[in-house]
Amino acid sequence: MKKILSLCLLVAPSLLVAQEQTDSITTHRLNEVEVVADYLRAQPQLSRSSVSLDKLPLSISSLQVNQLKNRNLYLPTDAIRFIGGGSGIGKSYGAFLQLNVRGFDYAPISVDGMRDERTTFNSYPLSDLSEVESLELLKGPASVLQGHSAVGGALLLSRRKAKAQKEIEASLNYGSWNYMRASALVGNYLGAGWSGLFLATYSKEDGWRDLGDKTLKLYGTLNGRWSKDEVDIRVSHNNDFYGTETGLPPTLSSDVYTTQGDQLYLKAGEVEERIRKNRSVRYNNSSDFMYHRNLNGSVRWVHTFTPQIKLVEHASANWDDIDYFSTEELNYVTSDKTEYAHYFKGKGGKKQYIDLSRVQFTFPLRFEHIAKTFQNQLTLDAKFYTGFIKHNLTSGVDVSYMRRVTYKGYNLEGSDPDVYGITQPWIVSAYEPKGVGELKSKFSKASPSHTFSSGFFVQDIWEFSPQIQAMTALRYDLYSYRSSGDIAVADGKHSFQDVDTYPNKINDTALTYRLGLVYTPIKQLSLYSSIANYFNPDRTFARPNRIYIDNSGNEIEPKAGVGLFKPRSGYQIELGTRATPLKWLELSASVYHILQNNTIVGLGREVRQVNGKDVTYSLTGQIGQITSQGVEAEAKLSPIEGLNLSFGYSYTDAKYGDNQIDKYRKKNENDGIIKPGTAVDGISKHKAYSLGEYTIQRGLLKSLSLNYAFSYQGERKIRQNHFPAYTLLDLGIAYQIVQNLRLSANVYNVLNTESYQEALGNQMVPNRPTNFRIGLSYKP
Repeated sequence: MKKILSLCLLVAPSLLVAQEQTDSITTHRLNEVEVVADYLRAQPQLSRSSVSLDKLPLSISSLQVNQLKNRNLYLPTDAIRFIGGGSGIGKSYGAFLQLNVRGFDYAPISVDGMRDERTTFNSYPLSDLSEVESLELLKGPASVLQGHSAVGGALLLSRRKAKAQKEIEASLNYGSWNYMRASALVGNYLGAGWSGLFLATYSKEDGWRDLGDKTLKLYGTLNGRWSKDEVDIRVSHNNDFYGTETGLPPTLSSDVYTTQGDQLYLKAGEVEERIRKNRSVRYNNSSDFMYHRNLNGSVRWVHTFTPQIKLVEHASANWDDIDYFSTEELNYVTSDKTEYAHYFKGKGGKKQYIDLSRVQFTFPLRFEHIAKTFQNQLTLDAKFYTGFIKHNLTSGVDVSYMRRVTYKGYNLEGSDPDVYGITQPWIVSAYEPKGVGELKSKFSKASPSHTFSSGFFVQDIWEFSPQIQAMTALRYDLYSYRSSGDIAVADGKHSFQDVDTYPNKINDTALTYRLGLVYTPIKQLSLYSSIANYFNPDRTFARPNRIYIDNSGNEIEPKAGVGLFKPRSGYQIELGTRATPLKWLELSASVYHILQNNTIVGLGREVRQVNGKDVTYSLTGQIGQITSQGVEAEAKLSPIEGLNLSFGYSYTDAKYGDNQIDKYRKKNENDGIIKPGTAVDGISKHKAYSLGEYTIQRGLLKSLSLNYAFSYQGERKIRQNHFPAYTLLDLGIAYQIVQNLRLSANVYNVLNTESYQEALGNQMVPNRPTNFRIGLSYKP
């Protein structure tokens, strides 16, 4: 905390005493109350176009971060609750996030228009939204706009920009489980066309389930504007600690009975009652940790040749380090002998006796991901006419390179294990776990990789008349992935001898498109339709004791260092509408159908004879297909002064479709495959939300504000685990106690709904019960 205050004191004087005059820029200060009609006139950054949303055949949902901050909420998981589009965000192992949109996961996330390549590679932590101004969710395939792997959609975080005016903001928060947060921002016009802004945020908490998270974020930006040029420089750093999360002891895939009397004690998939009632108990070991450190910087230069022609050059660099050691796998102690009070039936109906009072740490996981990413985008925007048709042409090239090294401490066996300090077995109480003591770890392997992608794109918005617009967009992508496999680490830390040539290689190319039409019969109503495709590269290489099946149902003969599967591909067809029947009311709705081919699925196991011995092989095939279809609707309204409401609903039916497994079934009759019609894991069919806030405008209670936040998550499954539907309701109150000083209080999960956010294997991770936060904020 002292570090933040010191930094703010150092930076504030230089900004606050800076020249008060402004250059030729005209500054407009907007009221925080959202003007509904302005939404349609906004220019969404995800579209790569300067054309307003009402002329685009795209479905985009947006959220202003101030709507969250007014409720003392600051995390990406909070934001996704209130963005439409069948979107959800999974949180696992304490802080790893994975975004799904319209039934497809690993949706890419961009920051200020630069795509975070980590998010298409794996689940990754994202720091809080302190410096973020707004979020935009582009729904549907976005490869032509965002590159590879944008299947269900893409999310853009837009950070704050320095303004040519004085800005001072500060906030303090306190909440349940000893949550504390402090944030300070200063900004001003600096002279000679330059403006600056600096932000510092620190938070810590004991946390629900004793997670003990701590976060530090620093963000600074400079913006220079002159007659024909604008330069924007941004630097951000975060240093975060997260308590890892292994969840509750595992649910079982079979019913559990009492040894004495053979009475049903626990149904398959259920959490034991004693554990469920004490969901706050933490099962991670005291030596577990997760650190996330990130440093990124970007420079964006805009040169305006004429009012109709503009060149944009955008470069960025990102260094990211995730250092992780955690108790992950929990298992009950079992035996073939009648020595425990309960049993379940295993293979062939054989009784396995189980001790429900103890769990064992069977696989503490140690790894570190260090990623360095360099990106560049060069874009030319031009507006011109051919006859009566107005063109809004955007063309350019983007390049991305990421070097990622994963350090592994996976070896738990032998005389020199990667996890040591306490002798196995690591067993604790299932009801009052105290940990097993201080475990130490090291790395034995490193796995470096290089990912390179480049895209050439051209997009045109054709304005035939005020009533008819069309969109045509093409993109050609080059994708290259190289990996070395595991290399021995010399010192247990980060020292290894890299190889000159990486043996594992994947090279893919793809041509993607988007075509769309917008029809506006009257000013208050527009209709649009579009079709778009995508491609999603795969990085599967041959492994021992595996059999691979291609997309025709034929067995693949693996070749060393060659990728096995084709990219996943498909298309979306969408129809949508936007309407502003009243000045204070905006409505939008869409229906869509997405098809994915070349889906990779597990196909069970097969036993084969090798040198006279039975060998069990796992089967994986690119024979699957996923279809996702749904309906989405949103409404924003401000019917009276001081009242702002928003509503959203989405229906998402994502399931596995037909496949080519029949050709392979002739050789392999088993029930290990995902059958057509099976729902995709982790996807809720129904999602709904509503945000509301009312500020009294007159009288003794003037400036008193009341707000609520409502969200509904439909039932879903993850593997064998069933997640019932649940509703969350938050309520808040705020009051302007003196000029520019706001006091607020919020209660979250008012209904004390019992729900689960994720499952690690069969280990359910519970959501927070009822909790509160209070806030004090200053903003002139």
